[in-house]
Amino acid sequence: MTQPRLDVILNEWERKGPFPLSPQLRELLGPGDHGPGIAALLGEKLRLTPGFGGLEIATTSYVGRVEAGPLRVSVHPKIATTTLTRMLSYVYGFTDLWHAELSATVAVDQHGLQDLLVELLVRELENFWRAGLPKIYRAETDQLDAVRGRICLKDLARQGALTEARISCKFFERTPDWHLNRVLLAGLRMARRICQQPTLARRVERLTRSLNDIEALPTLTHGDVLRARSALTRLTNNAEPALNLIDLLLEGNGLALKGPHELESTSFLFDMNRFFQRFLSRFLHEHIAGVRVADESTIRGLYRPWSGDAVSRKRRPPAPRPDFAVFDSNGALRTYMDAKYRDLWNTSLPPEWLYQLSAYALASPNRSSILLYPTTSSAAQEEGFAVCAPASDKLLGNVVLRPVAIDVLGQLVGSTRSADRKHCAAIAAQLLSSPIAL
Repeated sequence: MTQPRLDVILNEWERKGPFPLSPQLRELLGPGDHGPGIAALLGEKLRLTPGFGGLEIATTSYVGRVEAGPLRVSVHPKIATTTLTRMLSYVYGFTDLWHAELSATVAVDQHGLQDLLVELLVRELENFWRAGLPKIYRAETDQLDAVRGRICLKDLARQGALTEARISCKFFERTPDWHLNRVLLAGLRMARRICQQPTLARRVERLTRSLNDIEALPTLTHGDVLRARSALTRLTNNAEPALNLIDLLLEGNGLALKGPHELESTSFLFDMNRFFQRFLSRFLHEHIAGVRVADESTIRGLYRPWSGDAVSRKRRPPAPRPDFAVFDSNGALRTYMDAKYRDLWNTSLPPEWLYQLSAYALASPNRSSILLYPTTSSAAQEEGFAVCAPASDKLLGNVVLRPVAIDVLGQLVGSTRSADRKHCAAIAAQLLSSPIAL
């Protein structure tokens, strides 16, 4: 009997449902004899909540696709393909990959973010291999009809009298079968598995077939990518963007899903919140002036156990780590900042985020903290909350919600034009400016 298919398309931070729950889908969500179910395995990346009314699906900052049995959920980013491509190129150092036809060939709202990353990987590898596959010299020892390299005298002495017209030689063979090319081949095979667009899949297959002389890695891990990246030289350094893309695909593809009866399933979920933080980090470091920004600087001493309390001394107090700490030109701490990938101008503010920023404000010398969030709304304005002591109504601190015009910024980054770089410097100064007292 054919299982009824549930195909749901959402944007990030969106909720849909309830959807009808078939017995097969209920078994897939778990828990059951087959394990905890995909609802528990996905966790906060994609919230699947079965109930009496049906299945509720809620997305977070992760975008991509989850497909298992009768269930297929696609989560699309709200950022336009052109902007997102420029941001990816800017953060991860890709070559000039933007072309006018890219938004037509890979529409993120149709094929998903994974296909955009696969398209970028294909373009990077085509550029990298245009001059031919990089090769290395590998030491080989073999019985040869003619002398090549050096004669292996020890082998010759052990052999004694010559019985055939062949001699043992040690020589160096130039070969494309080495670790870097093996990682790139494994990345292409992984890209083919998660690719959805047929024409793009055929391009990946053509590239894969051109690497028949390379031995495939049994599995691909982040350690393999790190080893390939650390061995890059002046001649192979332009392979780094492709390795960065493979790392991204591997990171998003790292979720292993198992359903009943070893059900085949695939998933690719990309953390836009982490990407947004990396994007802001590079942007601020590149365009700030007169201040210093430190990434993920730990706040020490915010919590400490009571003196003399033997029980409390056994516990290690937490040390919060905001995304950014801002220091003035003299090295003195000014304030703490956090980046959250959610358009707070058009959606609600989660209470736990406000609690988190309130703690950062209490730890800041100016008693203020800033939350940076992306928005596509031209009407978005800075907002703020006063942190007060309810009993005395005393002002304890300020929490500022500061929008980042992501469409504008995404088109400016990476530009070499003087006017665009001045505009970026002005935006960076505005994002780091001291909050207006409430």
